[in-house]
Amino acid sequence: MKTILIICIIIPLWQLHARSESQDKLRFHTDGFVQNKGQVIDQDGNVNHKVSFIYTNGDFHLALTPSGFSYELLHETVNINAFPESGFTDPDEYQEWKDAQISRVSSCRIDVSLKGADMHPEIRPDNGTGTVLNYYTSGNIITNVPSFNRITYKNIYPHIDLVFEIHSSENGSYPEYSFIVHPGGDARRIMMSYSGLSAIKLENPFNLDIYTSNRFIKETGLNGYWLEDPSPAAVSFRLKNHTLSFNAPHSNTKTLIIDPVIVWGSFFGGKSSENWDTESEIALSNENKVILTGSTQSSSYVATNGAFMQTYGGNRDMLLAKFSLDGTQIEWATYFGGNGQDVAYGVCCNAEDNILITGFAKSQNIPTSIPNTFLALQGTSDVVIAKFSSSGMLIWDTLLGGINDAQPENGRSLICDANMNIYLCGFVTSDNNVATEGAYQPGYAGSGDAFLAKYDKNGTKIWCTYFSGIGQDRAHALCLDPFGNVYFVGTAKSKKNFISNGLQTKFGGLNDAFLAKFDTSGKYFWSTYYGGTGGEHGRGVKCDGLGNIYFTGWTNSTEPNVISTSGSYQQNLGGSQDGFLAKFTPDGRRLWGTYFGGISIDLFFGLTIDSQANLYLSGGTKSENNIATTDALQDTIGGGQDVMIVKFDSSGYRMWSSYLGDSVDDNSYDIEIDSFGMIYLDVNSVGPLPVSSNAWQTFARGKDDLAVFKIDINTNPPPPRINSAVYNILSSKILIGPNPASDYIQISNFNSEEGKAEVIIHDVNGRILLDKQLLISEENPFINIPVNQIPEGLYIIAVKQNEFVISRKILISRKQ
Repeated sequence: MKTILIICIIIPLWQLHARSESQDKLRFHTDGFVQNKGQVIDQDGNVNHKVSFIYTNGDFHLALTPSGFSYELLHETVNINAFPESGFTDPDEYQEWKDAQISRVSSCRIDVSLKGADMHPEIRPDNGTGTVLNYYTSGNIITNVPSFNRITYKNIYPHIDLVFEIHSSENGSYPEYSFIVHPGGDARRIMMSYSGLSAIKLENPFNLDIYTSNRFIKETGLNGYWLEDPSPAAVSFRLKNHTLSFNAPHSNTKTLIIDPVIVWGSFFGGKSSENWDTESEIALSNENKVILTGSTQSSSYVATNGAFMQTYGGNRDMLLAKFSLDGTQIEWATYFGGNGQDVAYGVCCNAEDNILITGFAKSQNIPTSIPNTFLALQGTSDVVIAKFSSSGMLIWDTLLGGINDAQPENGRSLICDANMNIYLCGFVTSDNNVATEGAYQPGYAGSGDAFLAKYDKNGTKIWCTYFSGIGQDRAHALCLDPFGNVYFVGTAKSKKNFISNGLQTKFGGLNDAFLAKFDTSGKYFWSTYYGGTGGEHGRGVKCDGLGNIYFTGWTNSTEPNVISTSGSYQQNLGGSQDGFLAKFTPDGRRLWGTYFGGISIDLFFGLTIDSQANLYLSGGTKSENNIATTDALQDTIGGGQDVMIVKFDSSGYRMWSSYLGDSVDDNSYDIEIDSFGMIYLDVNSVGPLPVSSNAWQTFARGKDDLAVFKIDINTNPPPPRINSAVYNILSSKILIGPNPASDYIQISNFNSEEGKAEVIIHDVNGRILLDKQLLISEENPFINIPVNQIPEGLYIIAVKQNEFVISRKILISRKQ
């Protein structure tokens, strides 16, 4: 069998320095690589014949030349003179002022030349976009200029092709380039020399950092695997004297693929502060679009036209925003609040794709769905719950709380069941208008109580209970298991008359984390403290398909066997504060517990779980050690406090972890995962951060901004939901080919069990291109799946039969 080695690199162009807001003018975008027929000019205004094709996406240009390629980054600077307070009395004076508002566009160009390559290769454009452009520049008219999704440099090195491709989603596109090493080719001959930059360095063997005078670029994607077999392959960068080359394995039977990591990232915020001293949260719509909530003090750059509430209420407002699939657009964003301080903490989506948020309100003029009507606060602040449509319009809102609130009453987290009932937790300081008749704890205990409540889909309270002792106790997160139980977690200061029937019924000290179990009718089962003589905070909880519970937060307690268990990933406190993660059975027994952290402060906030009970956590870290794995997105701390992202399996083994951040303080309060294994997280930062170049907002506008990231940390196909022995047997019986494929893929030699099967093909962004139901029988053992309508590129194909899933990466190519 001939061997083809494919080295593929994403070009996300993470520009980490703020740009002028007026630079939105530079949003011109081409569908693909546009052929140069004389419309491309150089800095002197002359036709640039060196450029063969050019791709444009806002302030980023990728120019392809016979000997290499170039990145060009544009930057607009506007000199604005203040409008005189006395105004203008003379039209000429006004015109002089207007002319003084100078806008200058500067550029920096990075040239990449291929050392030792053929300087006159055959360049083949193909896979046309169907778009033609007409140019009217410098008196010349150039019409019918075509554009293409794929450009191939044949034999740029002996037996090595260089391929540039555009990958598109519903709302945007991004380029990548690949080296295809045919039999007889040697990947070690590939040498790319970079010029026109300020500095270049390897962040690690898989990520390249390129610095210019006002920009920062990453080239990433060197997490490799074999095409025929989803096992990892060792591929890495080499850098010497501004020349980049590759360490790559050789095989006579396999094809190597290297994928991108960060899919997209975007800031969100105005000129003031978003989520200063508060927390934010994200949810995923039924289409895997990110919903972001939090708070803002910005009076601009938040709400979109036509939003439910387009004008800032004052003091601080809740915000709610919905991103497009690829993060390049905000589908809508709205303020929600009045003239006081109003903050949102929790968000979720129900089965009808409606959006629920919760937080607290201090305004007396919180709007309702009925124009010119407002909610009536019972005290100085109340818990607020609001339901919005998928298009961002308010359906209903309601308050929870009484008249004796000495401190803010707060909804912290909410979740919906299959019937669209809403479960809500938080804390209150009122002794009235909270608990319902017959509740587990109908009376207020004092100093601030945690609560748990259930509402129907129309906002009617079904039941609500306090859950607290005489100290201050607060609930922060909750989840549902598959069997009709509700778990919620928080932080407790009450020492007695509170926790029962659980692992730890004696208060540890200072404050403890807690975990409690109820069912969906409000019946209580058990609860436990989780803490030693130091201080613990409970922040996240999730359940797996078997009803096991995973519980996270942070701690500074050091007692053995209190936070960690024998043989756990990290048995001792690493620094002044560490994150913790623990697993419990449905009846309250702890299976394992571990610390996670280095020599400084490490805090877990967000927790999510995938279908195979792998756990994903996010938070903040100030530690320089014991955080990142070698294959991390970012393996060293940027400075101050960075976001940390961690993956554990269900047995408590740390699988992967990474920093994310720069020299300023960054934190993440929530993390989510979709059905394709893509993770999403919110980040609070003032920037810079590695957001994508075509993101909705590429820079931080204000004191503190929110940011949202979509990240693929699973660069290989997900492991099967069965043990390895069974998987190996099934893999030998289920054959998927050919690979590469052109017009069809044949699935053959199925497991002898007859029945239905499902075939799903999706791209690296998780976008499904084919979902087909099959009937497997002895009479029909070979099935052809047509793929002639799917564009060329790299895809994941998954074959599901009963509880078994077999996944493969497959290349669709129609080149002979």
